[in-house]
Amino acid sequence: MADTTIVFYGMRIEISVDELDILESRKHPLQIVAKKVGLESYWGNFAAPNEKYLLFVGKLLGKLGFEDLKEIQIHEEKLAKIAKEVSAKLIDAGISHTAFLYLEHQPDQ
Repeated sequence: MADTTIVFYGMRIEISVDELDILESRKHPLQIVAKKVGLESYWGNFAAPNEKYLLFVGKLLGKLGFEDLKEIQIHEEKLAKIAKEVSAKLIDAGISHTAFLYLEHQPDQ
């Protein structure tokens, strides 16, 4: 995988190394509840070659990088609609985290 930057609207938490097996098998409780309410999840190591595992729950807006998109354009009305939908679904899922727009660099591992 080449370096990439994810553009994600939702919540983000740091994951311990002990949780990697359940993330890989898509059995982490947040992955399960996200799918149940129609949200997406994305996780990975965001500090390669060191370790800093992050899990995002909400809506993946895109990935920027050499092997991915070169640009992302989202109209304010569409972004507002996404924000409203994601926030409502997080509440429906019982997740109390505030949603944010994240642009997170993921170095090549």
